[in-house]
Amino acid sequence: MKIKTNLRRIRFFKEMTQDDLAILSGYDQSLISRLERGNLRETPGLEKMKNKIADVLSLPLEEIFPTRGE
Repeated sequence: MKIKTNLRRIRFFKEMTQDDLAILSGYDQSLISRLERGNLRETPGLEKMKNKIADVLSLPLEEIFPTRGE
């Protein structure tokens, strides 16, 4: 199942690269890329990653990662 994400659009408006986000979040750039493309499975570790990214971007989790059906 693909993960729906607004991450790429938000990064663009915040003038932030995947590398910038990787450094600030502590996750590898390749994971950020895979998350943006929706190529990661939903796991507890992914939830932790999404929460950290939301904190770094100072946005609600739901704005970056809308729930299914939105």
